Amino acid sequence: MVGPGVGFYKYKASFTGDVGISAANKEQLYEALKQRITQRFPGMNFVFSDKSFDADGVIKTSDVGYRYIIHIGYAF
Repeated sequence: MVGPGVGFYKYKASFTGDVGISAANKEQLYEALKQRITQRFPGMNFVFSDKSFDADGVIKTSDVGYRYIIHIGYAF
């Protein structure tokens, strides 16, 4: 089955504890996290191509595309 689809994505990253991370280091960590997400999930590099984490560590985006599914079954 093939058809149109809309996807809404929201990722939130936060740092807890007394780690004392500077703003520049947070930006580097957010960028590394974004790269890791795009490596782990195929197609996310297209979705996150022009997006970045905001100051609160949240990245939100939506995308329109095609979805497909294949079902394989066996009847007894």
